[in-house]
Amino acid sequence: MDAVTFERCLRRIRSSVQTRDAAVKRLYVLGKRDPFRIAVRTLLSPRTRDATLVIVLERLFLVIHTPKDILKLSPRRLQSMLRPTGFFRMKARALRRFAAALIEQHDGHVPNTMDELLALPGVGPKIAGVIMTAAHGQDAIAVDTHVHRIVNRLGLARTLAPGKTAAVLYSRLPQRLWRHVNVNLVALGQTVCLPIRPQCARCPLDDLCPKIGVRHGPTLPPRARRRRRQGRSIRCAAPGR
Repeated sequence: MDAVTFERCLRRIRSSVQTRDAAVKRLYVLGKRDPFRIAVRTLLSPRTRDATLVIVLERLFLVIHTPKDILKLSPRRLQSMLRPTGFFRMKARALRRFAAALIEQHDGHVPNTMDELLALPGVGPKIAGVIMTAAHGQDAIAVDTHVHRIVNRLGLARTLAPGKTAAVLYSRLPQRLWRHVNVNLVALGQTVCLPIRPQCARCPLDDLCPKIGVRHGPTLPPRARRRRRQGRSIRCAAPGR
């Protein structure tokens, strides 16, 4: 797939009814283009479903509005508020380190350059990319598992790791598309282009997507596949006549 076709894909996703209610879009609304809010939600997003994260952030943002507010919370209370996100102790420590660094190095403000963001504790290329695009409206590409999976299914990249996917996208896409990649592909990945049993028939990209690596035909859910494997094992272990 070339960049021109991929731009058509982005336009279709953006106007699609299937992706309209994706959790990632609710997160963008919740962020209110506030760099601090967006940084917090991005730091808390790893290994957390966006639908769960929305609920946690709605409660958290009633209490914290600045980095100083994070440090005012006791570690135990912050952990309690973050518990539904999983790995809540680690995330609470990371959030406190991030808040302290913002205060010490940037007078409490979230920086707007990649180099400054990547120098902050807990901030990697994906998190920095989301902050740059969602908070500061600048051009950057953030690659998570959804973006990585979908661009490989589309044939825009042939990579095994999100880091390598980001490099390919930077080299193949015009800069004006960079900021639109993450939110649109994540929305598609949450609603239609699922990791297992993608719903190709209702996908707005069905006629454009080569469906690379997608298994066609019905697929058993994980529990049924386990039962089938267990049944085969029992039959194989049974003594012959």
